[in-house]
Amino acid sequence: MANRQEIPLGQLRSIDDVTKDGVPLPAFWRERAALKIDVMQDLKTAQEALDRYVCSLALVRGGQVLYTSTGKGIAPLLNLISERRDLKGATLSDQVVGLAVAAIAREHGILAVFGKVMSMPARAYLEHEGVIFDYGTLVESIKTADGTATCPIEQIAIETPDVPAMIRRIQEFRDRAVRK
Repeated sequence: MANRQEIPLGQLRSIDDVTKDGVPLPAFWRERAALKIDVMQDLKTAQEALDRYVCSLALVRGGQVLYTSTGKGIAPLLNLISERRDLKGATLSDQVVGLAVAAIAREHGILAVFGKVMSMPARAYLEHEGVIFDYGTLVESIKTADGTATCPIEQIAIETPDVPAMIRRIQEFRDRAVRK
């Protein structure tokens, strides 16, 4: 099997850029090509939307901002999936992208992810899964608000590689926290 050449995010211009030496495109890239979405433009639009709309999360597809939220933590993304919104082919930008956000995004067909802050586990996961990503600041892990420990949502994601099971565990954790 031929070696695939990695192309830095800033140099990726088209779907043709990821086909080297006759190696077929991975399935995830074929989805992008079939949807005829300019993922790089959507990534830029999503990134700009965080500041333009003063939001914590923005969802973009086909150059259009489809959704924004000012909610905290992972709640806006969980709300999107609980509302059964069609996320396939979209680009997500979030103030903080940990492993849970990265895994949920990939599981629901999001093509690209931007995080103003991104954890190393999220970056590694997105890279492994072939999801286009960018970030402002890369951190070892997402921490609690006081910075003394790993965020419990990040810890759940690290401990639970099965994404549907991880989502259930996160929702159970949030339900317990609300009841307290």
